[in-house]
Amino acid sequence: MTRSRAPPSAARGAASGGISPLIRGSSYSTSPLLDTHRSGHHAVVTKFGEDSPGESNTERDRLAQIRRLDRSSLGDAPDDDPPPTRRGPAPAPGIAELVELKAASPDLASAVDLQIELLTIEHRIQARVSLPTLDLDADTVAVALARGLPLLRFEQIPLDWSDVRLAVREIADALRRHDAIDADDYATAQILSHRGHDLESLAAAWYAGPAALARLDAPPPEMLAELIGLALRPSLRRCADAFGRAVDWSSWRRGRCPLCGGEPELATITPDAQRLLICGRCHARWPFHDYACPHCDNADKARITSFASRDGRYRLYGCDGCRRYLKAYDARQGTRPALVHVDSIATLPLDAAALQRGYQA
Repeated sequence: MTRSRAPPSAARGAASGGISPLIRGSSYSTSPLLDTHRSGHHAVVTKFGEDSPGESNTERDRLAQIRRLDRSSLGDAPDDDPPPTRRGPAPAPGIAELVELKAASPDLASAVDLQIELLTIEHRIQARVSLPTLDLDADTVAVALARGLPLLRFEQIPLDWSDVRLAVREIADALRRHDAIDADDYATAQILSHRGHDLESLAAAWYAGPAALARLDAPPPEMLAELIGLALRPSLRRCADAFGRAVDWSSWRRGRCPLCGGEPELATITPDAQRLLICGRCHARWPFHDYACPHCDNADKARITSFASRDGRYRLYGCDGCRRYLKAYDARQGTRPALVHVDSIATLPLDAAALQRGYQA
């Protein structure tokens, strides 16, 4: 006997779980040879390989009961099976560690909550950023690194300005919810998010550095400049990911990022005791002197003040030459690689200690 095809309405009903518990509970419900089709207002069930006249009385009674079921009762029948689980997008790397940090250090809860919001925005937008088109010719890279020139020019960053404007709005909203931005800066950010040309000019100046921002007719407040940097970070991190797999940074021993020219936000001490600096703008990593100051190149150990957290996982290097400091995650004392979004919050007590001693970030 040829198996008949159920009409579309029946297929939709089965997909939505609208199957009678009576049918599901019968021995036919799990048979691979069971076909269900509908005629008029009744459900007709036949088992392939058997004809109705040869069925037993018990089977005929059961089938008759099924045939008497009204079509509407089948559609309204409850579903015994749970709906399929649908997985949402994977959380950003670092979210789980931030949640753990909040539980372990309740005094950091407000900072952690804000960081989770910012990281979620960054992760979502970064997933849409295209890979940059870059010239990675070995000679070009070698010449740039030898001259101390960062490799990435502003026009090479894969920026979708609609995404950047969206990021500005969402980041400003998050900062406002956590009282981390004042009303005037928040209003300016909202205006910028709708003025593409003004935002592009500010972003280009921010990327060029503080001197370029200062030359603007109306330099932005510090918080607004930081907000622009956060909005550009998804694209900058995408560039760092691409370059990090293709370029060897071992010949670069400068205190600024070889990719974008940004200052280090954090350092990490690897299990083999090498110190890597991590860019605060794009999160690229490159090797640096074991204890020298990346801001002024002071390598006089007697003029470097170092202190650590109680568990030894974090360190801080304060320079007595320029009075600036840098925090570090010591992977020799940890169980994971450095995570900037997590470690920058976990080390807030070290920031407070450094400021009390007269150092500046």
